[in-house]
Parts: sequence; C-alpha cells; structure tokens
Amino acid sequence: MSNLLHILGADIPHHNHSLLRFFNDDLWLKLAEKSEQNQTHSFYVVSQEDLTTQYPNLPINVFPNKKALTQAVLAFVKSQADTYFLLHGQFNWGIWFAILWGKLPAYRCIWHVWGADLYQQSTDWRFKLLYPLRRLAQQKIGRVWATKGDLDYAHRRLNRSSEQDRLVYFPTKMPQVVPSSTENKTEQPLTILVGNSGDRANQHCLALQYIQQTFGAKVQIILPMGYPANNYAYIEQVRQQALALFPEKNITLLTEKLDYHAYLDWLKDCDMGCFLFERQQGIGTICLLTAMNIPVLLHPNNPFKLDMQQENVPFMEMGQCSAEQIKEVAGQLVACDKQQIAFFPPNYQHYWLENLQEIARLSHYKR
Repeated sequence: MSNLLHILGADIPHHNHSLLRFFNDDLWLKLAEKSEQNQTHSFYVVSQEDLTTQYPNLPINVFPNKKALTQAVLAFVKSQADTYFLLHGQFNWGIWFAILWGKLPAYRCIWHVWGADLYQQSTDWRFKLLYPLRRLAQQKIGRVWATKGDLDYAHRRLNRSSEQDRLVYFPTKMPQVVPSSTENKTEQPLTILVGNSGDRANQHCLALQYIQQTFGAKVQIILPMGYPANNYAYIEQVRQQALALFPEKNITLLTEKLDYHAYLDWLKDCDMGCFLFERQQGIGTICLLTAMNIPVLLHPNNPFKLDMQQENVPFMEMGQCSAEQIKEVAGQLVACDKQQIAFFPPNYQHYWLENLQEIARLSHYKR
C-alpha cells in the first residue's frame, strides 16, 4: 500500500475548492475503481472552513494556518517514510524551506504548478529576498506536474530534465451548457474583457493603452477586479488610467467578487479577451471564452501559448490584432473541434489518472 499526501499549503479558497471538488466529484470513484493502484490519499489543507462536510469522499485534515500545516507535514514524514507528497500550488514558505533543508525528502515531492508559484514577479522586497532560496528548493524537487508552457519554463529556468515531469492541467470549471455569445455583435461597439482578476500580473494599464491605440476610444471595456481582496490602491490606479483613455460610460469596473454565473453573463457579451500577463494565468477564463468562440489576445511571452498551439486553438498576439482579425479568429473558433482540447473538461482527467497511477506503481516497485 502506498500513501499520497496532497498538500494545499495556503488558504486560497477559490483554487482550493476547485481542486478538492475535482477530486471529490470527478476523480474519487475512478481512483477507487482502479484497485490495482493500491494507493491511499490524504489531504492537508489550510482553511478557515469545515471542508470535511463539503467533500465527504475525501479524507481531509484542515489547519488554521501555514505554520500548523507545515508542522503536521513534518510530523507525518517521520511516521510515514514511504509517502509521496503532492504539493498543489505551493505558496507556503515553510514547505519550501523544509525541502531545501532536507526535512521533507525532495525526491518524494511532486509539485503541481499553479502559475504564480513558478514565476517570480512580486515587487515586495521580502519576496525578492527569498526568491533565490525558493529557486534552490525548486531545483531539488523530484517531479513537476504542469502545463506544457510551464514545464518548458521550468526546464529552462530550473535546469531540469524532462524525464520525471508530467503534463497536467488545473481542473477548470465549465458549465455543462456553455452560454452562447451575444448575437449581432457587429451592430454594437466592440466589447473587450481586460484581464481575469485584479492581480497586477494582468498589466491592466498596458492593456488599456494598447486597446486605445489599436481600436480608439469608442470600445466598451470590462475590467473584473474583485479578486484579490483589499486591492483598493491598484484598482484606483487602473480606474484613473481607464478614465484618461476612454469615456466613463464605456468603462465597467467590477470591483466585487462575482458569482460564477454572473461572470459567465459578462463574458458572453464580449468580443475579445485581452490578457497581457507574461506568465500562465487565467486558463479558466481563456477556456470559457474559447468555448464561446470569443478570441483571446495573449502577450507574446505567455507560456500558455505552447498549450494553445499544441491543441490547435486559434488566438491572437499583440501586434496582430484588429477588428478584422477578431472576426477571423472567431470564425476559426467556431470550426475548432473543442471536444478534443486537452485542457478542457473532462479531457484533463486522463492526465491526472495516468500520473497518479504512475506514482502508485513507482511506490509499489520501490517497496
């Protein structure tokens, strides 16, 4: 019997719930059916909620903070020497230091990259001081599971070989019936979604300047900025930039966290999504727009381009965008066979099941 401990080491409710829901609703029965796997799963999660009632299939241990979870993981290491540790989106410095100092065996760690944990883009001086140490820990880690673009980035930046690393996609939530995009858009002003959140990585101000230079000031702008919380100063900075470039009536600034279905309603009214982040981010929104046949504009440095290209999903880049190009790519999306896209549900389940079974076989072999 092999053990796999899933570590969600930071209280990031939206992403943690998506991951836990995926295992509870979609994977758990499939894992149980594969009796040859002979693998137990446990989940250690930082949360302020009682997750055990929300996800009854999963053996979950909830911890109030990062430090408490880290201490529990290190105690677990001492009692369960044959365990593998799956780090889902690693934003817990205690875990990184435990790997770096050898308290958590790096060769038994699998890092499921979420994006920001791989790209060192914070301007906070405390993070900048610690980034080199985190890179050292990342170089030691046994296996990386990530998108094609993130794997490519990790192999280059961390000097990793690709032998032990595997392709996997975060379980993007999509409705069973995708809303149709608004009809007769050509009779309306061009409506552009800017970014997927209030995270600075969206480069909202750069995106607003690019849109104004490319399409003029008559377009409609939608800016979802309800996440992260307590982001008032940056929201105001983006607001002032938008008002300097576009009439106030053309700007919709969404400062509250949106209900999922309300978010879908906003998306279906768009003609394009403008995403100028230079790291993997916003895959959920990219998937939703693609499913609605709404083109996305990506920064040339966005590593997720590799995944889009691999799956033959048409998109645009800065410098090759116009009203005519939007219309052309929208037509290409209509003709795209979306049932075959690897990062769409349920297709990504295959990668998860295959990778988890590989760890189970590896554990059995080593015993």
